[in-house]
Amino acid sequence: MIPSNRRGKIRAPRKNLTNEVAFEESWQVLADAIKEIEKKNASKLSFEELYRKSYNLVLRKHGKQLYESVAQLVEAHLLELKDSLNNKLALKVDTHVFLKEVSNIWSDHLLSMRMVSDVLMYLDRVYAKENHLPLIYDVGVNLFRDNIVKYDNNHIGNALNSLLMEEITNNRNGLIMDIFLVKSIITMFESLQEEERNLQTGENYYTKYFEPYYLEKTLEYYTKISNELFALGNGLVYIQKVDTLITNEQDKCVLYLPKKTYDKLISLVGNALITVNIDRVMRFHAEGLRTWVLDNRIDELKLLYNLLLKVDYLDGFLEQLHEIIMEEGMSFDTHDNQLLEEAPTHSKPKGKHSSSKKAASQAIVWVEKVISLKGKYDTILKNLNNDSSIQKTIDNAFVELLNKNPKISEYLSLFIDENVKKSADKSEDELETMMNNAIIVFRFIKDKDVFEKYYKNHLAKRLLKSYKDIERSLISKFKNEIGSSFTSKLEGMFRDINLSKEVSKKFNNKNFEINVLTKTFWPIQPQENCQEVVLAPQLEDLRSSFAKYYLQLHHGRNLSWAYNFGSVDIRIQFEKKIHELNMSLYCGLIVLLFEEHDSLTFEQIEMLTKIPKTDLVRSLQSVAVAPRTRILTKKPMSKDIKPGDVFRFNYSFSAPMTKVKVLTVANKVETDSERAKTIEKVDEDRKYELDAAIVRIMKSRKTLSHNELIVETVKQITRFKPSPQFIKKRIDALLEREYLQRDENDRSTYHYLA
Repeated sequence: MIPSNRRGKIRAPRKNLTNEVAFEESWQVLADAIKEIEKKNASKLSFEELYRKSYNLVLRKHGKQLYESVAQLVEAHLLELKDSLNNKLALKVDTHVFLKEVSNIWSDHLLSMRMVSDVLMYLDRVYAKENHLPLIYDVGVNLFRDNIVKYDNNHIGNALNSLLMEEITNNRNGLIMDIFLVKSIITMFESLQEEERNLQTGENYYTKYFEPYYLEKTLEYYTKISNELFALGNGLVYIQKVDTLITNEQDKCVLYLPKKTYDKLISLVGNALITVNIDRVMRFHAEGLRTWVLDNRIDELKLLYNLLLKVDYLDGFLEQLHEIIMEEGMSFDTHDNQLLEEAPTHSKPKGKHSSSKKAASQAIVWVEKVISLKGKYDTILKNLNNDSSIQKTIDNAFVELLNKNPKISEYLSLFIDENVKKSADKSEDELETMMNNAIIVFRFIKDKDVFEKYYKNHLAKRLLKSYKDIERSLISKFKNEIGSSFTSKLEGMFRDINLSKEVSKKFNNKNFEINVLTKTFWPIQPQENCQEVVLAPQLEDLRSSFAKYYLQLHHGRNLSWAYNFGSVDIRIQFEKKIHELNMSLYCGLIVLLFEEHDSLTFEQIEMLTKIPKTDLVRSLQSVAVAPRTRILTKKPMSKDIKPGDVFRFNYSFSAPMTKVKVLTVANKVETDSERAKTIEKVDEDRKYELDAAIVRIMKSRKTLSHNELIVETVKQITRFKPSPQFIKKRIDALLEREYLQRDENDRSTYHYLA
């Protein structure tokens, strides 16, 4: 009982107690609402009422308590779901059923968290933001990660990884897979961030756990398949199956994998199926690269090429392609009779021709086969996307192949010679193709100055007999290919022929046609004893008459006669009919002797004509041994011309045509000694060319180091590839001749001496 004289005092309720009661009341409403949301009973809830309660709690400084309470409530719910999933795992439910259950739980949870976030919007906006905490929705995602997927040392997560791979592997083996289900689980993994404060960037569960596991198992799967396919030993089966596997993998995985993993996967699958074994697959004897190339199997080559592009690996292909080109090209034995058997009809020697004729035919056929081989590889290149690395490999192989043959320059010149001589029988397109093919082979020849030697010799003989427009076209193509320095002397030969026609026309003798040649342009030179040759009186009159006429027009010039390159036309009445014989000048001199003599020995003919012995033998073979042009008879009758042989005029000679061409000896392949002389001449010319280039460079630069001079010289020389040793020898020669001088302080530096 309170005393009457003491006034009673009314105290307000304690603030903490009031706040606690207010929080508990509001939280209970919110907690019940969250549970209803999780049970999918949200339709009967009032959003405004729930929002107002959470708003008031935050406003009254209960943000922290509310934030933590929501997290605890959601966590408890997820732990119940975790236990349910673990029970299903223990019961080993069907893979698809379990994955579907996880997917549904995840979808339901996200929907629940979106609704809870809407209710707690003010909590996110004020408390979470001010305290730099994850939003409520993100808290729910993180709780799902920690209490379901990663709970108990990633127990359910590992199971999901394994079950997903089981589904994917079954699908690779031909079984049906629920793409959308797999995609939903993978999307869930991507949403489970490892960095709690940022769900937009950084590492997530997918990249940390599933992707490495997926790639590891995929590598194991395709490595096993690759080894099984390799064991079959059939390249075609291998590349066809690999192409199918990669195509299927690309088509399927793009439907459920993120782009970043798709790229890694295709690279990994390509390496497992292609890179690891493809070099050995290409070397299979049964259906390997060699078989496909040699048999020109374009479809197989395209398939292989496209597979190799997927892994950006052409090194092994290019290496083996080079080997195959060399193998195929080296099979063209220049001494193999099979060349003649496979040759076009126009290239085959007819009848019993000499070994030199046969060798020339083999040379021509060899070039034709090389051109055909190059055409084959050009077709392969075209079908392989004109890949620059393949083109380079083909070109390098042909450079190596052609230059392994020391006779390539001579062979190409013989090939051109044969085709130009027979150009009248060819169409314009055929001639253009022939010229382009010749230029292709020419392009691969390293020592172009050696080719020039042979080409000039053959061109000279052709121009002295007849002039064809194709000759100019060829020179133009050579000029475009390598420049005017290569063709300047060749063009000089054409000028001489044109000027000679004018001179002959002005000399005005229908029976006499002359070619006046500039010595520096033409490779042909009069033989040492050529000037001693005794001409028939009627020919001597023409010669002396022209010499007088020409030297009067050109004072100070000197004419040296190259009879070995001349020709004559002689009309002769034989027993049956008159024939007009075209033959070399030497053959003509021999035949004309029989106007005065019934018979002559070899020695007598040699004495009367003074024709050099080698040419005399060849000429007598043409008019007394060759089956179709035996203008003379010979005793004893044999193929060989020997001292003591006796010759008579053959009045019974006859031929189907009035005009008869007496062939001497066709262009032939050089003997070893002849080739040695040619190379010796080339080496001499190279010395002059190198000397001129070095002097030109030093005159311009004045001072250069040894290495700089070597580099500059190599750049300037285009007709052959001089070695550093060869250049050094020419530098030493120029030092001796005092065109250059060594630096007194640095012996590796040179100065130009004016």
